[in-house]
Amino acid sequence: MAEFENCQKCGRDSLDVWMANQCLHMICNKCLVQETSIDDCVHCNAATQKFWCPGRKYGCKFQKTISETKLHIKTCGSVPVFCPNECGQAPSKKSLPDHVSLECRLRIAECLFCGEGCYALKLSAHHAICDEAPVSCTYCHEDNIRRGSLFAHARDCVKTPKPCPMKKHGCTFEAVETEIKDHLNFRNHISCFDDIHERIQELELTNTIERRNQRDEGAKHETNQPAVIGGVSLFDKELLWPKSVLTTEPFEQNNEDQVIEGTPAGGQADKEEDESEKHGQPRGAAAP
Repeated sequence: MAEFENCQKCGRDSLDVWMANQCLHMICNKCLVQETSIDDCVHCNAATQKFWCPGRKYGCKFQKTISETKLHIKTCGSVPVFCPNECGQAPSKKSLPDHVSLECRLRIAECLFCGEGCYALKLSAHHAICDEAPVSCTYCHEDNIRRGSLFAHARDCVKTPKPCPMKKHGCTFEAVETEIKDHLNFRNHISCFDDIHERIQELELTNTIERRNQRDEGAKHETNQPAVIGGVSLFDKELLWPKSVLTTEPFEQNNEDQVIEGTPAGGQADKEEDESEKHGQPRGAAAP
């Protein structure tokens, strides 16, 4: 692939760089079209100086004077061009279609097995994980097993080692099914049962701590509740009964001897009227 070359006139890197056939100075097509040459070079400034086409990298033999280069650069198929996929490659103009469809690392390629598209440079990595790609069983050597079905195959394959049923409790033994049956006994799993016992103890301890915390939280909640006398909170006492003193026992209307200290003045008058009615005097009559 073509590489960038530095123009000795403008100082920029470019693909379309012409080379003088005598002094070998480099000049980009833009500077050459403007008919400007290397200022201090006698050969470049000469009207007879010939320049090699930028397509010389791909076999173009064209070398003409500046006046003859303008038309050639438009029609030459060997001139290097940038890949539209920005892969960093610069094929010749005539080979660009093949590069884009067959060679470019950033072209979209289709997986032969699942039909999904991905960059060509990642196709091999995709094949290594594609569920539809065919694989072989390492133990029974059966071929053309769909990768996505390999787990199910391993479960049923008599030659594929299986883990011990006590694996979740720490047993690392793996073997074919016939050997697994011989392996399953208490002697081979003493450490596993010890592990189970320790886990049970840890769970019981955790549950005990949680129950204790819940009990402590409940007791703390009851302690923070305001005291209540006669069904009324102490915090509400002064608000509801500003002139009364609450007793711890409910008030009994039929108890004539019960007196509430701090009763308003109207309460004594009501008592005297009740005494008058008791002795047969009408309410409001003057005493004899």
